Amino acid sequence: MGDRAYRFQQLPKHSRKRVLKRFLDKDRWSWFEDAIECDLRDFFPERLKELGFVVDTRTERGWNDKRPTIYWSLGCCQGDGMCWEGGFDWDIIIPRFIEKEQFTQLEWDAIKPRLDNLSAKIRHTDNHYYHYNSCTLDWEDESPDPETAFLELVESHLVTIMEKLHDLVDEDYKETSSLLEREGYDIIDYHHSEDNCKEELANQDKRYSRDGEEAA
Repeated sequence: MGDRAYRFQQLPKHSRKRVLKRFLDKDRWSWFEDAIECDLRDFFPERLKELGFVVDTRTERGWNDKRPTIYWSLGCCQGDGMCWEGGFDWDIIIPRFIEKEQFTQLEWDAIKPRLDNLSAKIRHTDNHYYHYNSCTLDWEDESPDPETAFLELVESHLVTIMEKLHDLVDEDYKETSSLLEREGYDIIDYHHSEDNCKEELANQDKRYSRDGEEAA
């Protein structure tokens, strides 16, 4: 009769520590790679939608459906970060500014009719890096006659408000990129945490000898 094989939870405490240390030192980085990728793919689009960003989509090799145009590199290296391409949902973005007392309801009411013809697009322009400085924010007046529309803004004394909105949107995009970068690292840290690794080992069907070596 061969030696008994144990699941992780059945091992003595000192053997569980040995298995856990081996997993933390060697296996966790490759083991959770797919899970982290999946979580980030789900998390970033939902979080951006919640904050009022309309993310573009694209067709990626290996996928039958269109995927959000979101980029990230979160390896704790210089130049890492996250960014995306797309536009803005003014009905979510501007109320956020008002809540933070960066914009007023009167200013919102004054320019709201003008925003139907105003396009603001985030575009990724640097294929080497994935952070807010690797993108540009482009504004375009899609009115039938942009020159006349601008003169109407001047005559209505709304130019200052529009310039204020431009500055707020540019700063908010950068702040959101940094915020989601931190939240992305939080997701990675959770997967690599000791508690999550213990849970993963407990759920695996691997068998070990009593001293914590993998059973043949």
